[in-house]
This record gives sequence, structure tokens and C-alpha cells, in this order.
Amino acid sequence: MKVSQVIRRLNCLSVAEPKTAFSSARASFTPRFSFDEKVESDLEAWGDISKYGLCLVHALGISSFGGELFQRRAQDVLRGWDVISTSMIARNRIRRQAQAHNLPNRILRQIDSCNCLYANLGLILKVPPQNILGTHEYDVFFPTHAPAAHYEFASRILARRTAKGKLFNEDLFTKIESPAEILKKTITPSAVYNEILVVTRPNVRVHFSATEEVRVQGIIYSQHGNAFIRDKRRDQFMLDRLCQVNPDLAVEYI
Repeated sequence: MKVSQVIRRLNCLSVAEPKTAFSSARASFTPRFSFDEKVESDLEAWGDISKYGLCLVHALGISSFGGELFQRRAQDVLRGWDVISTSMIARNRIRRQAQAHNLPNRILRQIDSCNCLYANLGLILKVPPQNILGTHEYDVFFPTHAPAAHYEFASRILARRTAKGKLFNEDLFTKIESPAEILKKTITPSAVYNEILVVTRPNVRVHFSATEEVRVQGIIYSQHGNAFIRDKRRDQFMLDRLCQVNPDLAVEYI
């Protein structure tokens, strides 16, 4: 894709119709994901986010340090889980590109605003669109890592109760919006970070197409992340351990 095309689509993010920035041409009339045209279009757009310097990251806070992700390869661990929480963020590449072409400050602010995570350390993931369970501009406290036994995974997806016991309206967890819609809502004062729920277990039918394997592409560390949870010595200790069990993954600093 030419730089001019990227800039034009970035500009679309700040105008009245942000969805055009992530529009995708339909390959055929047969839906890949849903007969709902909006869901179909929105999920197609999630397959293109890497083109715009965006990615999905599974954040790792201090509470996860004693867990499986710090003991075994992340790729092997995620394959055995059901649902994880991720956030869509902007990577450094798109920020540098935007600065180099003197884009308006409003676009730079949108890019910067999409760098918030639950924690400062995380895994960069390549997620097939059909693996996306729900998209949210805020943390919905989904009870993740639910086991498949006794249909607990399915019941939690269909439930109206969060991990904190709060009741919400129907279809809370399975709401699908486009990346542009989530990006636009994430920059509001009420949204600290967005939450994109992802099914990591292959061969599950959340949409028409069965889920595929979620690929772990790298490790990311936010050097200027949440000041309330930033502890550089602790973060470095966790980062070193994560690199030990994932020697094939490169570290990206933002």
C-alpha cells in the first residue's frame, strides 16, 4: 500500500464517517462470518488493522506472573485457553510515519491515545477475525479462561454477568464494532483502554467460520504506560522471564 493511501485512510479516522478508513471490498456474496452485514463488514476490517500500525495485545500484569505464560511458551499456552482479553493499540511504526508526513495534530492525538493497556507488558497477537468474540471501548470484566467442561465456556459467553458480578444488557460480551469505532471511542475521557475479547481455542464456531490458531508475534513493553502501575525494576524482571520462556519472540518498545 502506498504511503498516500495510508495517510488518506488515517485522515478518515477523524471525520464524520470513520468506518471508511477500514473498509474492505467483498470477495463474494457468501458471508464469511455473519448474515448481519454490519458484523460481516466490521469483522473483515479487524483482519486489516496491521496495515494501519495497529495490533491486538494481551496485557500481562503482576497478578499473572505466577501463571502459565511465565512458565511455558505463550503459543502453547494460548492454544489451550478459551477466551482472553486483548487491547487494540498503535505501534511505533505508524507514529513515526505520521510525524514524517506532518499529519494534523488531531490524528497524532488519536494514534497516541490508542497506546493504553491494562499493564505495561504484553504479547502481540495476530488474530483471525472469526476469533473475535466481542469488541468494547472499555473493560467489560469478562470471566476469561473459562474451562470447556460442563459447557462453562458457552454459558459465560451467553451470560449477562461480568466477573465482578455486575449484570448488563443482553449481548454485552458479543457486541461487534469496527476498529475505527473502537478507536474513536477509546479517545474519550471515560475510556482508559479498550477490551477486545478473543477466542484462542481453534475449531470453535463463534461465527460462521471456525476459529483458527491465534499467533503470538512478539512481546511489547510500554515504557510510558500507566504511571500508577509502572515499576521499572519489576517490569524488567517480568520481561526477562517472559523472554526466557519465549526465546523466539522479539521485544518491541513503545
